[in-house]
Amino acid sequence: MSRSYETWTAIGESVRGAAHIRGGLPNQDAVNCQMGNGAPPVAIAVADGHGSPRCIRSSDGAAIAVRVAVDTAIGFFKDTHDLPLSAIKDVFLHRFPAAVLRAWQNAVCEHLTIMPFSIAELSATNDARPGEYTHTHAPEQPDFYAYGTTLLLVLAGEGFIFYFQLGDGDILTMQDKHNEVKRPLVKDLALIANETTSLCMPNAVKFVRTKFDATRDTPPQLIMISTDGYYNSYSSEPSFSQVAADLLDFINSNGIDYVENNLADWLNEVSLQGSGDDVSLALLVRDVSPSKTVSTNSLNISNLK
Repeated sequence: MSRSYETWTAIGESVRGAAHIRGGLPNQDAVNCQMGNGAPPVAIAVADGHGSPRCIRSSDGAAIAVRVAVDTAIGFFKDTHDLPLSAIKDVFLHRFPAAVLRAWQNAVCEHLTIMPFSIAELSATNDARPGEYTHTHAPEQPDFYAYGTTLLLVLAGEGFIFYFQLGDGDILTMQDKHNEVKRPLVKDLALIANETTSLCMPNAVKFVRTKFDATRDTPPQLIMISTDGYYNSYSSEPSFSQVAADLLDFINSNGIDYVENNLADWLNEVSLQGSGDDVSLALLVRDVSPSKTVSTNSLNISNLK
């Protein structure tokens, strides 16, 4: 079976938040991109490890999450790409969420086997929640909470886009520079303040949001995923959505390499003047070449908090 497909470029960046730098905390976000030669499958993922004192390995949890999510998505694509599109949709919507959760749990168990909790880690978590941890904590019964993290993933396949989200963060799309910014997934209104769903929850699969979009017509030109440190840096939804429009304008004008080379500086500026949190961003961009050079070298940050 043959299908026509688009060519994609994937880029991503994760920066340590300004508040984390001041407080001596690590970057608890992670990002992963895989695009091969640009033909499907192409995948991007971001994750935000929790800042709770009990989540002593959330940065590891986030790094594991983006790795296994991309690997699992690519594996599912390879296993199903000869099937009819309706069958592929069924597999991704109904089997992928549980599969990626299992992959993350298995990888966490492997990490604990190689690197058991240290005395210092156990002491810190006992201070946060007395009695929650013991020095005999075994990898066979891991406390996944220590590795707690959100996860967002987008996979571009042959004739489809698959969106996956667990926890806070944002996915935005733009068809082209003349169209409005859209959210392919409805926002979870239960995620308020600092509350979020997580891979570490026993029933995490119930809180996963997914969407499978057939793209026989023109797929989005730009897909942007980011951790909540980005959204929380802006004063309003329209201000944040403008970021996607600005990025697409930069890409159309200067090329994807220009954006990739400046992305870390832009995100650091956003964190410094905005939320202070870690900020991670990944982009999928379809068939774009630069048309001209623009004079500005930074995203508009006039609407930061």
